[in-house]
Amino acid sequence: MVKAPERLVSMHRAILDKIEALPVVSSADISQAVPMDASADSNSLFVKDHMLPGQLPPARRSFWISPSFFRTMGIPIVVGRDLTWDDVLNKRPVAIVSENLAREYWHNPPDALRKQIGRSSEADRRIVGVVANVYDDGTSQKAPATVYWPLNGRGFFSGPAGVRNP
Repeated sequence: MVKAPERLVSMHRAILDKIEALPVVSSADISQAVPMDASADSNSLFVKDHMLPGQLPPARRSFWISPSFFRTMGIPIVVGRDLTWDDVLNKRPVAIVSENLAREYWHNPPDALRKQIGRSSEADRRIVGVVANVYDDGTSQKAPATVYWPLNGRGFFSGPAGVRNP
């Protein structure tokens, strides 16, 4: 757990700004993993209004990302918006999901916006965007249902506020 998460987030942002200022760089981001590198987490995803008492929900692929991850990785936003540094710095309880996850629960990607999900039964994060599906287990496998969390890690790492340090 980082003792001063706001300082670490500010440092991450400053590093990215300096990298993106280089003439040969068009986009940069920070994440704990990238698709197909076998480092992504898989965790139970609680979906408000889709929880069954006494049952653990299915595990979903999880990435911890900075704003600009989708632009850097070339992943289109299907509906909604990307994460912002304001979301990260203000520890807003937001998340982004893949199109196949949105279709599984709500059938239509726009219907996923503003729904609540989380890594606990509180399901306290609001979906602000849906992105295109991304292969993560090779192109011969179906793209996994995926959730993208902002790297502020609010409530996920040893207390009320923390930052995942990739």
